[in-house]
Amino acid sequence: METPMMSFSGVLTEAVHLASGEDLKRLQQLAQRARDLRLRVLVAGEAKRGKSTLVNALLGRTLLPTGVTPVTAVSTTVSPADAPDNEHVVVTLANGRRLRLPLNEVADYVTEQGNPNNIRGAQEVRVRVHVPLLTEHAVELVDTPGIGSIYEHNTAEARAALQTLDAAILVLSGDPPITASERDLLQQIDKTSVYTFVVLNKTDRLSADELEEAISFTRQVCREVTGTEARVFPCSARSGIADSGLARLRAELTAYLATHATRDSHYALHDHVYRTLQRMLDDARLRLRSHELLMEGRNRAVTELVAHLTWIAGTNPDIEDRCSGSLRRLRRELDQRAEQARIDVLRACREEFTSRWDELSEQPVDRLPSAVHKLQHAVITSNVDRWRDRTGSWLERELNVVAEHATRDLAAQLDLATHAVREHFDVALHSEAPHVNLHAGTGFSYDFSIPVGWAPPLQGAWVRLQPAPVRRARLREAARREVVLLCERQLGRARSQLQHRLEQVGKELTRDLASQLEQTVGHLRDVVSALGSGEPGAENGEALAARVDRLQDLLDRMGGSADSQATRA
Repeated sequence: METPMMSFSGVLTEAVHLASGEDLKRLQQLAQRARDLRLRVLVAGEAKRGKSTLVNALLGRTLLPTGVTPVTAVSTTVSPADAPDNEHVVVTLANGRRLRLPLNEVADYVTEQGNPNNIRGAQEVRVRVHVPLLTEHAVELVDTPGIGSIYEHNTAEARAALQTLDAAILVLSGDPPITASERDLLQQIDKTSVYTFVVLNKTDRLSADELEEAISFTRQVCREVTGTEARVFPCSARSGIADSGLARLRAELTAYLATHATRDSHYALHDHVYRTLQRMLDDARLRLRSHELLMEGRNRAVTELVAHLTWIAGTNPDIEDRCSGSLRRLRRELDQRAEQARIDVLRACREEFTSRWDELSEQPVDRLPSAVHKLQHAVITSNVDRWRDRTGSWLERELNVVAEHATRDLAAQLDLATHAVREHFDVALHSEAPHVNLHAGTGFSYDFSIPVGWAPPLQGAWVRLQPAPVRRARLREAARREVVLLCERQLGRARSQLQHRLEQVGKELTRDLASQLEQTVGHLRDVVSALGSGEPGAENGEALAARVDRLQDLLDRMGGSADSQATRA
């Protein structure tokens, strides 16, 4: 009797023989993974959430480079070595060449500093090490670049890696808590991950009350996205296994792998193959119907479909224009909020500084300038933070609305395309719901650096000769005036960061819309157009019909997409 695994292996072998181009490459990779049968656990998250540090902590080894700036540029798979003395790195280049390197050279290929914009052409980087987590369990860990990195190609690499995951570790930060773009990322992960761990990293920076609030908020957002109760693991990865949260995460990850790694790896591979076969079947059906219509002399139906699909693809500028209009409206409102902040926040800073002046009454007058500077810093930071947090939250809500509208517009275009195919070719295609990504924003920092030539207020010999009460009073007035200048500088930085966020989203939405349309509507149009013009080497009708039948048979043998939902966390 044929076992399910034997049946799946047979389907995958036949699918490889039917595939070509990117589908062939994808299925060959899946066939290799089926032979290894290791759960591919993707460590994903925004830039600078501590993903590489977390991987090192889970493995108990400092293997992957880390730093205070965006480091990881190429996805890095960590898998087991067969012996402690056989640890190495294998780099597969875009030209097919494979390099075997010592562990200490991994940074030359996976970091932005060692391999900027991937100029070395690394297509795959695999670090093989002999550690218990990998040698005792059927798993490999994948460290990915940060989504929302200042380097756009890092985000693209991370997005591509998401398509290959079986399970996931989503790395968030306790400060700030889960953002709108991280919510979007979790939604993408949830579509394909058979099991997801949610890690709240860097929680050593939070008080007990702040930590509880961050955990509660993260659980709430995860529940809204996935429909299930998420288990959130607060920890400090940089503290390693000495951190109780990290120890708990590693214990639960190990327990999960011991019982479910092989089973869930099979589930995930099943879904990867099923989705690939579905795309191949749609393509084959389209080609077959085009061939049939051309053989019947109904060239007009093919020409009309090409024209219809071309028209649909051409409506993308309309969506972009609507997005641009919404973003321009947000820019105007942001500018208005920033102008009002110059009044409200500046007044609040002056008033708070004046009310807190008595805190400095015990300071000797000679030490007063330094204490004044600290008070100015505290007052300005707290007031600008409140405005920036409030305005940033408003902006993220509005950007989510823009992204949702763009997603609906894109879905409408894809529906038009599938309806056009049904109308002209009488073929029903499978279609997946599109999703426009709202990527992460860049961080924010204050600038209280002292300008060149600056000196504390009221310095000079004539001032030092004045009585202490006079000096204190004059310093107070000078410091109140300086609060305004310092506050305006920080408000300007906050405003610029939020404006940059708007510009960033505009570029990303345009790229997403163009990319998804090209992969769907554009692909349909190009296939039909090529067939209509007599594509060289095209299969004949019998071969196309046989391909459709074989692909449908493979999908039927797989029994539909695996029901992974029951195994998700």
